[in-house]
Amino acid sequence: MMDELETAQHHEDTPVAPPPPRGIRARAVLVAGMHRSGTSAITRVLNLLGLDLPDDLYAARADNPLGYWEPRSVVEAHDQFLADVHSSFDDPFRLPEGALEGQPANALRERVVEVVTTEFAESRAFVVKDPRLCRLLPVWLDALATVGVDAAVVLPVRNPLEVAASLKIRNEFGATKSFLLWLRHVLEAELHSRNLPRAYVSYEDFLRDWHTNVTRIADKLGLVWTRSSDVSHAEIESFLSPRRRHHDFAQIDLAARSDVSEWVKSAYEIVLAASHGNDLDRSALDEIRSELERGDALFGPLLAESGFAVDEARGEVRKATEALAARGAETEHATAERAALATQAEEAQRAVEQLTQEHAAAVASLSARDEELAAARGQLAALGSTRQRTSKRSAHCASRSLKPKRPPSRRAPNWRRGRGCSTRQPPMSRG
Repeated sequence: MMDELETAQHHEDTPVAPPPPRGIRARAVLVAGMHRSGTSAITRVLNLLGLDLPDDLYAARADNPLGYWEPRSVVEAHDQFLADVHSSFDDPFRLPEGALEGQPANALRERVVEVVTTEFAESRAFVVKDPRLCRLLPVWLDALATVGVDAAVVLPVRNPLEVAASLKIRNEFGATKSFLLWLRHVLEAELHSRNLPRAYVSYEDFLRDWHTNVTRIADKLGLVWTRSSDVSHAEIESFLSPRRRHHDFAQIDLAARSDVSEWVKSAYEIVLAASHGNDLDRSALDEIRSELERGDALFGPLLAESGFAVDEARGEVRKATEALAARGAETEHATAERAALATQAEEAQRAVEQLTQEHAAAVASLSARDEELAAARGQLAALGSTRQRTSKRSAHCASRSLKPKRPPSRRAPNWRRGRGCSTRQPPMSRG
């Protein structure tokens, strides 16, 4: 069973049968077995031997890596019906009185007709698999009769201990719930498929010897495998493997378990014998069904009240979980913001340090330039002072040159007089 939707994959190697000749009714093989009972493996093998599958299939997942081979539209329609009658795929209680005859059932019947006429309009023989079929066969049989399609049923059988172990891993179901679910599916599938061509198939035997089992299925259901060949057999051998069976319990293991109801043990013994070719003990199954119905009548209301209480508790847990998730998201957001702010602060600190270094370098550069400017100003002042003295001397000399010349004196010239203005040179010494 799929609990959430995934993208469907189209399988190019899925065989497609030719359309039925005019006047020949199509055949629908319904695989109705409890969850985790080998329904997927059996359905795929029947497909490889010639039965058509729809295109819109659920994709494989970790809990069923080789594929579910379930039509998405069918599972969605089944889940909608169960929700409309206040049930679910994992509801171990009987369906409400009249659930298979009311408006939800009519809506499901119309949907089944639509799926069959759309997906299998050209098919001569096709296969549909969904564990919910065990409880919804009456609706399907009415819908198939409406469109003129003959029905046959394959009923997979698996040890309840293996089913419970698998559901524990996948859905975390308790063993008691899984055993009751197993019993409910087995009893209702048997009851609803009476007077139809049908075949019980042991999952363990099918993995070990699929050849013998598909031959017996064809004989019981009146089928011809249109694609039985060396190629298809090689595909089946590649697909099937005992490694698909992750849990292995023998019938003696079930008999030894004191926590398993005698109803479950007896029902398994009966349907397992039928899968080996023995006559089905319907009266024994009817007795188990009657006892289970008496238990429903006696404990059903109490269990329903407990179920409502559990649902309310689950709702509160879900709300608390969502609130914690929201707080967690807020905490993560705040943490991310703090980290971002811390990063920004670090970047700002580095920027400040860089600016401080640049400022210090600028101050040092300006200080050096101030010193250079002061030195230049000192040089300019010295040059100005020198120029001023030179200008004064030039003016003095000029004023002396304008005075009237005295007559020459016989005295020896005083070369020190008029120092700095005379252009005459002192006489050279003669010896």
